[in-house]
Amino acid sequence: MTEFVAQNAQGRNRYKAPLPKTCPDFWYMVVQEKSCAILMLCNFMEQNAKKCAEYFPAEEGGTLNFEGDVTVTAKGKELVHILNLKFFTVEIYLSFRSLQQLCSFKEDRCYLTYLSHIISDLLNHT
Repeated sequence: MTEFVAQNAQGRNRYKAPLPKTCPDFWYMVVQEKSCAILMLCNFMEQNAKKCAEYFPAEEGGTLNFEGDVTVTAKGKELVHILNLKFFTVEIYLSFRSLQQLCSFKEDRCYLTYLSHIISDLLNHT
């Protein structure tokens, strides 16, 4: 989990984007910390270069499976103002039982995704 966590001056956690080999660990951390939102500040590809691993399915109904019996399923998306909300379920199968972490927002896991230029525009207007 240390690959993802960096402490800022106020003691709040900030997390880095997962790498291809660390996607399962990223989802373990999300479930362990009972996160109900992820703020994505980059695109998967930027300026013809891969910026971060594809850690969630791009298409609604799509599923990604990772090592360690981690399954992420895209349930839907919604555009609210400048926010591109994507809803997922995350399932982690632990030996004899299934642990499914769900958030109350629309009864599915909610991830907020922003484009980095929108964030910088917002910061410049405040």
